[in-house]
Amino acid sequence: SIFLREKDSENEWQRAGVELPQHMLELQKKGRAITTFYGDMGGTESPTDLIIRVWLFLNHLCQEHAGQRVLVVCHYHVIKAFRILLTNVDPTMYAQEWKRSLPNCYVDWYSRRDRDGKVHTFYSRRVGFALRDAGDPTVEHMDASRDEEELNFRSTRHTLNCEDLRA
Repeated sequence: SIFLREKDSENEWQRAGVELPQHMLELQKKGRAITTFYGDMGGTESPTDLIIRVWLFLNHLCQEHAGQRVLVVCHYHVIKAFRILLTNVDPTMYAQEWKRSLPNCYVDWYSRRDRDGKVHTFYSRRVGFALRDAGDPTVEHMDASRDEEELNFRSTRHTLNCEDLRA
């Protein structure tokens, strides 16, 4: 999907040994006073840009694939964006939630079916799996730790009010 395609970030460029142009570095320094969560002023994708793309993707899924089982395979930051949107994080807490780390090889599963098997019109459960020893390439087991969270809301419930916008 065009909404989930990987985008380059400053970190990826630096890991590859590529220096950003001077004008981008100067724009980033000016923008640091705001916060890099909303953009780095240098043209690379911010976490909020990614969250918007994931939200567009979720809307696409609702319109084009309603009633179907869907598997989305993606990387770390996209998983974090899904979690922010699907676990009803308050928009004023997005930047703080973004800082929370997830283990490598993490899988998040969202279901409208609750523990008792009842199907809802909203996501009622999130189950996460973290592969144990994911950093060890010699491991031959597939053991994973599991965490589960009950969800009982519509994923699009939050809107910002006047007080939130002034904060």
